[in-house]
Amino acid sequence: MPCYPAGDGLCKLAAGWLIDRAGLKGLCVGGAKVHEQQALVLVNTGYATSADVLNLAYKVVETVAGRFGVQLEHEVRFMDLAEETTLPELVEKGKVCL
Repeated sequence: MPCYPAGDGLCKLAAGWLIDRAGLKGLCVGGAKVHEQQALVLVNTGYATSADVLNLAYKVVETVAGRFGVQLEHEVRFMDLAEETTLPELVEKGKVCL
């Protein structure tokens, strides 16, 4: 598993490598899909809803956690109706359902 120094004795793992090795390239949820060549990219196949994107992101996080014991953290910003939020908060609110 590729690991890069992150200071204070910590290392940063390559999320794309983890997603790829978990076999998630090309995975679709509704109209959202993990890009077939770049595992870090989620794409709209033409009709993805925000729920599709959130559910796909959640599926990726849960699959990687189950396979490698690593909890991915998203770098993109998720916006709820009035404020910034996180994928775990959206799961708690029932906006992600897998």
